[in-house]
Amino acid sequence: MKTFLITFLLIPVSALFSQTDSTYQINEILNSILEESTIDAEDSQLYDLIEELLNNPIDLNSASVNDLLKIPTIDLQTTQSIIDYRNKSGSFSSVNQLYLIENLNKESVDKIIPFITVSKVRREEFPEEKVITIPFSINYRSRLIEDIQDRKGFITNAYAGDKLKFYNRIKGEYSNYNFGLLTEKDAGEKSYADFYSFNFSADKFCFFDKIILGDYLVEFGQGLALWGPYSFSKGSEAVSSVSRNGRGIIPYLSSDENQFFRGGAAKINYNNFDFTFFYSANNFAATIENKFITSKPIDGYHRTENELSKKDAGSEKVLGTIIIYSLFQNSQINFLYYNSKFSASFLPDRIYDLSGSNFNFYSLSYSTIFDKFYLSGEFAFNGKSVASINNLQLTINRTFSFVASIRNYPRNFYSIHSSGFGESSNTQNEFGIYTGIKTKLKSTEINFYYDQFKFPFATSTLPLPSSGHEFLLDVFHSFTAKTKLRLRYSRENKEIKSEAVIDEFVGNQIRQKIRLELIYNVSKNIRLKSRIEFTDVSFNRSYNSDTGFLAFQDLRFSPYNNLNIYTRLIFFDTESFDSRVYEFENDLTGVLTNSPLSGKGTKWYFLINYEILKSVKISAKYSELHQPELSFLSSGLNEIAGNINSKFSLQIDCNF
Repeated sequence: MKTFLITFLLIPVSALFSQTDSTYQINEILNSILEESTIDAEDSQLYDLIEELLNNPIDLNSASVNDLLKIPTIDLQTTQSIIDYRNKSGSFSSVNQLYLIENLNKESVDKIIPFITVSKVRREEFPEEKVITIPFSINYRSRLIEDIQDRKGFITNAYAGDKLKFYNRIKGEYSNYNFGLLTEKDAGEKSYADFYSFNFSADKFCFFDKIILGDYLVEFGQGLALWGPYSFSKGSEAVSSVSRNGRGIIPYLSSDENQFFRGGAAKINYNNFDFTFFYSANNFAATIENKFITSKPIDGYHRTENELSKKDAGSEKVLGTIIIYSLFQNSQINFLYYNSKFSASFLPDRIYDLSGSNFNFYSLSYSTIFDKFYLSGEFAFNGKSVASINNLQLTINRTFSFVASIRNYPRNFYSIHSSGFGESSNTQNEFGIYTGIKTKLKSTEINFYYDQFKFPFATSTLPLPSSGHEFLLDVFHSFTAKTKLRLRYSRENKEIKSEAVIDEFVGNQIRQKIRLELIYNVSKNIRLKSRIEFTDVSFNRSYNSDTGFLAFQDLRFSPYNNLNIYTRLIFFDTESFDSRVYEFENDLTGVLTNSPLSGKGTKWYFLINYEILKSVKISAKYSELHQPELSFLSSGLNEIAGNINSKFSLQIDCNF
């Protein structure tokens, strides 16, 4: 009875919070996941992955431990605490019951609540509650982005199209059927549907558990043989970022023009087995010379004659299957096979580069949870060598967890659609040992990781074997419910090719970064965030170092339930591009802005989200970069004459 009363009291409080602060909460979750990212992109499929989870939350009353582990930032201790509470108390009647779990602190619950739901409410607890179901829903999003200044490509008429970047997406849902259509035009492209994506999917259709027609992704195991374009890697979540939990086949509706499949996929369940079959026939941008593929551009631009000549120049056909066998509760063994055939052969630059046109990949992955231990890993074979990763996560008690991971990606292992955990992104020519710990005290959370890695063979940037190591310490402390402090220090020592080291072709680059961040909630409607960051980049045999500095003041103001205003003023000063700094910005929903800042200057932006009606939201952003010591910004056809770069963005979201 006591539990029910507390839960009942939490419901209106949470409802009020979600009305006033939902946009801010989602941005904070994205920020915690992506703040260490150095991806320089306005549109990233990472955001779409998060948004897909937000739009399809996991049901607390039916979720397994493996289901919950698919939530970003969640760890084994949190998932086990949720399952234990459900087993003891029965089904959940509200997501806010998570705040009642003794082993979970408020910060942990705040991070995962947007990704969960309670779809099966116990009728005996709420006998008068009416559950309203909407059989059909439509979401429409339209966005335009435009630079205020003219870039050189437009002035010289090198670009075929106008300055407008235009995006349209529509998603629909009827019962267990879903569809989506997306079109996008980058600035400088001529066609307003230069890129398009579409899909239709259904759950529990005929004898299929799931079926997808059109564009889709496949996530398998730990990503050594097959994964989507992006994945989370090393960051401030030292423990939960290592082991992955692939979601199998997923509808794709992103503006990223790379690494997705176009065709059909289906999943069938039989007893303890899941069988997945997929087929794809898709085109991609490529440079073809003498009937060989010499390069695969991934920027997605088709503005100039040269870029247009590469559009859809290559094609790939993929046929594969996945078998998942559930040994017992929370334990699985998975097998993957797929064949990839290209329209032309790849021409390698180095001895172990991709060559040929027909490839076969086999992979075996596993995951098991036993008491406080979580074991996971994958072994992938490409016909020449075996790549592997093995992870051990240990939850010692409610306040301390530990992870250790060993990865070995041979020099002659290549996988066209891989995205394994590691220092590099190509899952090749790397050996590494990673350890991480996370401890939760009463009002303090500490994350620490140490990663050692080496590249046994020459890389694309180094003609010799190389090695390195790095560590990160992140301390987050809550003084009060209104005041929070974050201190982060990272250090990386890595061999690189450098002209700065006299008489030495390869030198050790040491990159250090320290960040101090203060978050202060003045009131329910006003939140301030202040950050100071220092970067130092030096070489082991050089007394000189390049330094970088960043400081910003951020304000969130929510005067009304349907209005949120964000603004930020940034100062930066770096001695070179090597000491560049990044600051993940609040932006329009679906857009990531994480551009590098180098040189000396200021940047500011103003963002407003306004819900005109319950089903209609308008967002607008204006940003301006000023570097007074420069006469030109950017280079090549993207060059801007002058030292100011300003941009305006507008978006409308409609839900019916």
